[in-house]
Amino acid sequence: MKWTKEQQEAIEIRNKNILVSAAAGSGKTAVLVERIKQLILGDQTALDRMLIVTFSNAAASEMREKIVTAISAELEETSKEQSAASKAAFLREQLNLIHRANISTFHAFAMEVIRRYFYLIDIEPNFKICDEAQKTILQAEAMEQLFSNRFEASSQDFLQFLNQFASTKSDNGVKDMIYEAHSFIQSIPDSFSWLRAKAEELCVSRERFEESAAFAEIRKDIKRNLTLAEGCFLRAGELIETQGVSSLVPKNKLELGSIAELCEHFETLSFDEFGILISGTKFQTYTAAKAEKESYEEIKEAVSALRDQGKSLVKKLISQYFARPLESFTEDLAKTCDDARFLCGLVEEFDSLYKERKRKKSLIDFNDIEHYALAVLSREEAAAEYRQKFDYIFIDEYQDSNIVQETLIGKIKRDNNLFMVGDVKQSIYKFRLAEPEIFIGKYEAFKTAENETDIKLDLNKNFRSKKNIIASVNDIFRQIMSKDLAGLEYDDAAALYQGSPYDGDLNYPVDLYLVDESQVDDGSLDEEIREMKKAEIEAYAAAQIISEAKGSLIYDGKKGIERPLENRDIVILLRGAKGYADIYYEALLQEGIPSFIDTSDGYFDTMEIEVFLNLLRVIDNGKQDIPLLSILRSPVFGFTMEELILIRLCNKKGAYHQVFREFAAFGEQYESWSEAANVSEPEALSLAKKCKEAVDRIKSWKQQATFMPLEDFLWMLIRETGYYEYIGGIPGGGQRQANLRALVDKAVQFQSSQIKGLFSFINYIEAIRKRKVPMGQVKLLGENDDVVRIMTIHKSKGLEFPMVLTGGLGKRFNRDSDTYQISLHKDIGLGLRYVDKENSCYKKTIIQTVIDQRKRRESLAEELRILYVAFTRAMDKLVLLGTVKDLETAMDAYDLKGTDFSGARSYLDFLVPALPQSKINLCTMNRGDISLKKVESGQQKEAIRKWILGEREIVNDQTVKEESASQSGDDKKINQSGAEEKISQFGAEKKTKQPMAGEINRQNIAEEINRRFGFVYVHKNALTLKSKFTVSEISRLSMSGKGLEHEEWKIASLEPKELETTGRRRNTFSVPALETPKFIRGTKRFTAAERGTILHKVMEHLDFHGMSPYAHSSAGKVDLQGMEAAVQTKVRELVSKEILMEEEGKVVSVSQIASFFCSEIGLRAAKADKLYKEESFNVIKEISGEKIIIQGTIDCYFEEDGKYILLDYKSNYIRRDEEETDLDQVRETYRTQIELYKEALEKIRGIKVHEAYLYLFSLGRELRVL
Repeated sequence: MKWTKEQQEAIEIRNKNILVSAAAGSGKTAVLVERIKQLILGDQTALDRMLIVTFSNAAASEMREKIVTAISAELEETSKEQSAASKAAFLREQLNLIHRANISTFHAFAMEVIRRYFYLIDIEPNFKICDEAQKTILQAEAMEQLFSNRFEASSQDFLQFLNQFASTKSDNGVKDMIYEAHSFIQSIPDSFSWLRAKAEELCVSRERFEESAAFAEIRKDIKRNLTLAEGCFLRAGELIETQGVSSLVPKNKLELGSIAELCEHFETLSFDEFGILISGTKFQTYTAAKAEKESYEEIKEAVSALRDQGKSLVKKLISQYFARPLESFTEDLAKTCDDARFLCGLVEEFDSLYKERKRKKSLIDFNDIEHYALAVLSREEAAAEYRQKFDYIFIDEYQDSNIVQETLIGKIKRDNNLFMVGDVKQSIYKFRLAEPEIFIGKYEAFKTAENETDIKLDLNKNFRSKKNIIASVNDIFRQIMSKDLAGLEYDDAAALYQGSPYDGDLNYPVDLYLVDESQVDDGSLDEEIREMKKAEIEAYAAAQIISEAKGSLIYDGKKGIERPLENRDIVILLRGAKGYADIYYEALLQEGIPSFIDTSDGYFDTMEIEVFLNLLRVIDNGKQDIPLLSILRSPVFGFTMEELILIRLCNKKGAYHQVFREFAAFGEQYESWSEAANVSEPEALSLAKKCKEAVDRIKSWKQQATFMPLEDFLWMLIRETGYYEYIGGIPGGGQRQANLRALVDKAVQFQSSQIKGLFSFINYIEAIRKRKVPMGQVKLLGENDDVVRIMTIHKSKGLEFPMVLTGGLGKRFNRDSDTYQISLHKDIGLGLRYVDKENSCYKKTIIQTVIDQRKRRESLAEELRILYVAFTRAMDKLVLLGTVKDLETAMDAYDLKGTDFSGARSYLDFLVPALPQSKINLCTMNRGDISLKKVESGQQKEAIRKWILGEREIVNDQTVKEESASQSGDDKKINQSGAEEKISQFGAEKKTKQPMAGEINRQNIAEEINRRFGFVYVHKNALTLKSKFTVSEISRLSMSGKGLEHEEWKIASLEPKELETTGRRRNTFSVPALETPKFIRGTKRFTAAERGTILHKVMEHLDFHGMSPYAHSSAGKVDLQGMEAAVQTKVRELVSKEILMEEEGKVVSVSQIASFFCSEIGLRAAKADKLYKEESFNVIKEISGEKIIIQGTIDCYFEEDGKYILLDYKSNYIRRDEEETDLDQVRETYRTQIELYKEALEKIRGIKVHEAYLYLFSLGRELRVL
């Protein structure tokens, strides 16, 4: 591989601390692996002398595989040289060390430290790691114990604290404070000392406060807002001067002078003196001279908006910081000091009770791991051992480090052996306590370091994306990613540069589709219904875009060919799965596009789980509108959207649940209700009856929930509602049923705790969601299935796709609401609300205001980085999609905001103002008609205005077809397409039946009937012949000699079956039985066919080339035992990646797979020039004069010295004592199948297959067929 200059430096520099800022697609993993490889090969450094840490098990596993592959390739070359025997032996030794090498996550390394030195920290050596669900249960038990202890002790301080911070209805507010504080300090070394110190900092004088981090943050905020205000008045002045309204220029200059004066005196006056100055700021009244009034009217609205922005920024500063003297603010802080100290005590007591519960069960949690490891390494003897042990320390994804991890590494590093690589622009795990500021601080320090030990390198050549995508990324992020907002400047060092040599014509532009939300909002809908409609229309737009994109050519850099875009090449990225992912899934399904929701944290957001949890919420508490609407709309009750709207129209006031129950019991009021809803009285009565039935069912379930065990209650609900059967019958049914069973498993786990009941279970689930515990869907699909992936942007991190569609860009950011209870920040400290007991009121303290504003800005910076990750996943095509409310008004607002992104509420707030200075195509969507138009730079706003006013000159193929069709006949009606067709229009008239086109002459009716029913179709075989067969079916039928007339070639009959016992017809169809749920069937027992499927899945995901080094020992002999260990490791990795379920992993025949890789054909495949696996195909073949489609999947084929070899796996059991007599029969049994595979491969790929083999796993040998 040819390395760039910067990559070469990162690989070769020694005896330095190196920080590599590696942009997206810059090959950082390849560089890291090459550096490790050269240290092994060139420096003769053993693998066990290195510590390589990253942030996920999958990344660690991938790193291990790549290192094995690199060493194996070198070993293969070295083995050819007789003079390099010692080098070959060293390389084999490294391969043997690979399973003991320290290539792991931070947590895995910390675990190794704890297990080695457990006696230093007083924990049992047989400890286990509790998962997040166990952790949630144990913490809830500890919290209940804490409150019980305090109530039993009749603690007056505790009761007073509850009076100040709990609500009148529950103590949850105080519990949340304890949880939040305890969770927050887990990322801080010596956490309780930090918390106590920050509590004491509240008891400071005014003078001390002016030296604090909080006060420094206040000064930054004041400067920032004054600068923004000045910019508003400057832009207003520019408009006035440009328009020639000279009479207002002096007034504008007076206002600018006032702001300039504030900026100047802010540095010289005391805080209170400046407060007096800013509070006295006066703004002008703008009245243009009579001769200029007409000119001013044209810009008056814009000038007023800009001045209002500037004035509001100044007024906000006054209200936040200068409404009273600074000493008054600090006095409030001092009065919260005792409450903060008491809270610290509660948090410590909670932690003690929680630890005691863990100790009894010999458990530790993930936060404990790093803190315990840090406690060990704080002992010099332990730290010294690790400093001596590791010659090199590598940290991958360094931008996601936290303070604890940074401190931990600091204990074991030497002066010059750190290699840190990452990209701070891709730090998107703030919610997991990652701190990008660590990377930013070190980058700045290394950039200006005077010593020769610390150096920084920039890898900014992107080898992933085509040039148009790279250009668009740079155009946008140069404008929106600034040091002030994001903590770093998107300058030349941060920008991407094309690294791929491709300069062909397949460089697609980046497209931004905008949907005007006002077109799906009639102003009378509830917010939840409106949001549902927005998501639907956007999802159907996405489906249409993808449908049109499929089949377009892309350049596949890995294969070096141009090829059509397939489903598996496409991903839909969403900021969050909730409320969008399932709607996108359904929209793609309607377009005939197979898809899969692939998220690590979207389990609770799937349709089936969200609906079922909403059912539980309503049963527990029926006064919740959104859950109620969800279950009414679902198959559980089956209300239509029109019915839900009719109920609301009957009474537009009050909560929806009240209106619903009133409607269910309206009795004699039906006349007024039906009149209000504009429906007939019978329709109103029918709907009322439906509502009453729903209310009665919910009431009955609520009663049952009080006495039934939780698990039994959930299964009763599932059976009684028919929900399990329903979700099993819709697309993705198996996946959905697996998700629902997993929820019941959660209930079983919950029941083992001391907390019981439906209410507590709902709170338990909410706690898991609130803490963002990763819970992906139960995974049933493999990575190579030909489906469109729907995933969150977070899930896509580290991946790449030929086509990326990023949706939901107009959706508002989900920000944690500011709390009056508690505010925490690692730099600023701790803030509590001040409770004024004398006046019976409470208010936010100044430190809370500062913390909340800082966190809001950090949240925006995180959103910028998330958007950057979404942009940089794309290789060939990037499509952006979002909705806005009233495009024209929105564009005016964007124009006035300029480059101030501090108030951004959605990704479109970042993107749209930056469009004029970018090469992104603006595309517009008008209901169901998606029209694409390239808008020249700087003309986006005008183009949008023309679109709104209907002045478009945009005609696509669909429009032409519709216009032609509409002119071809008077009675022909063109169906609406896309989203408009999918989303029904409320209030539409019912369709009437159409009359028959013609009539039969009564005199000739017998003749006509005979003619019609006597017709014989020339291809009558095709009427019953199945249209598609698998290769296995063709092979079996061919061997049996059964002709086309045989039943097995035909479609299954849908004729009603006869009941022989009664002689009567039963008007039902034959329906296959549903799979027995896991809770009934108990432990899964796999059939032979299922075991074969599992074996094929393992073979699909194993890296053949990476397995070959394990086939031989260092002495060169076949090492079956070593290969079995390697296969077992790989199987565990497949389970951890959720490619295999845990119970599937247990039945994998490791010995059979190991035998394959040690066999002659296995070794040939592993060493092949090119190897292909699981290649699916469809071919048309003529049999007995009828054309049918044959579909199949080729297990494996590979290229060897320019010749292609076909390989098919068979897991059938063959008795060894009959081996010789059975082999010929086996060969003939599968000959037809292999011949079809050969024919398909040669036809589709244009290659010649020279050999074809079966591999018989039960015998551990290959069998040549062709």
